[in-house]
Amino acid sequence: MGYFYGTLVRGIDLTWVLRGLPVEALSPDDYHITIVYVGDREPKGVKEQLELALGRFRCFEVRLSGFELLPSPAKPRVVAARVVDNGELVRVRSTIISVLAKQSIKLSDRYLSDFKPHVTIGYVKAKGIGDVLQEALEDLEVGDLAVRISEIGLIHAHGGRYSKVYGVGLSCG
Repeated sequence: MGYFYGTLVRGIDLTWVLRGLPVEALSPDDYHITIVYVGDREPKGVKEQLELALGRFRCFEVRLSGFELLPSPAKPRVVAARVVDNGELVRVRSTIISVLAKQSIKLSDRYLSDFKPHVTIGYVKAKGIGDVLQEALEDLEVGDLAVRISEIGLIHAHGGRYSKVYGVGLSCG
């Protein structure tokens, strides 16, 4: 699948949302927020620059509110919990993109201009079921869940699993 900068999300389990739906649920251990998708090749030579740039950010929280189908309800591939209060996440994303551009690393993110922060919880495997899924998710709420962002990592997605290649800590002091 490829590499992306993001954060692995721990401590929440939203598998109940997908029960009975024609969706492949992710293990809660694989929940993540994608900040910038890079592509199939691991970016090299940027870790130190990212440490300098991202080390200036303080740890922060984002809240989850409701569920959505991405990239669109008409052609869903992902079921996700929507991230709100994401101004700091947008700034982190801009910083990462800037560092990668200065290192001449090309991004394969076709949604680069349409950032919709979310926690991926499942994958839609069937076609033509967007309406059914949208109706099932419409009135569901996650409750008052917050996700603390204390590290941004380069994450490798492979075979439906997600592993951190390296992490860059934010300033939590």
